[in-house]
Amino acid sequence: MAHGLSQAQWASRFLDQLAELQPTLSAEEKLARAREAYAKAGDLLPELAAQIFALDLPPGGESA
Repeated sequence: MAHGLSQAQWASRFLDQLAELQPTLSAEEKLARAREAYAKAGDLLPELAAQIFALDLPPGGESA
């Protein structure tokens, strides 16, 4: 990866950012979102990926 982060480092930073953006998500939803984001956008910085994936959620944070 161009950013030099391990998958664990990337996921940790992604989850931290997602928790700030969507605090109502359950732990299971956050982990599922992190796995999906890493598979689709793991080449991005995790904070940017979290912003993108948080925007994909409907208002209130619940998964569709």
